[in-house]
Formats: sequence, C-alpha cells, structure tokens
Amino acid sequence: MRSLRELKEEATTSAKRHGHKMLPFVGREPGKAMSICRVCGKAIYVNTQPAPNGIDISGEAVATECKG
Repeated sequence: MRSLRELKEEATTSAKRHGHKMLPFVGREPGKAMSICRVCGKAIYVNTQPAPNGIDISGEAVATECKG
C-alpha cells in the first residue's frame, strides 16, 4: 500500500504531463484526497485503500489533456 503523499505526487506528476495546473489537494476522509485543475476543472482522486476492484489514482486529469 502506498502512502497518501506518494499517491498525490504520482497523480500530480501525471496531471502535469497532460498540461494541467492542479490546485492543492483537499480531503475530509483519511486516506482520500482530490485536486482540481485551475484551468479546465478536471479532477484527480487518490485513495490509499481502494475497494478490491478499485484503483488508487483516478480522474480525468490523469488521463486527458487540459482543454484550457
């Protein structure tokens, strides 16, 4: 299991490769956080304990280019 810090770093790096400018992560539940691109509004989500069929990093910002 990767730490929340590690997941945030990996997610941010991926989003930046797609041209996104991410806002700081926020989260109310332990082990979960999200960030939104300040340009186009696409998000990334990280979860240190995803469901058995879930993933730890998700969201449009890690998969698509920034449209801003």
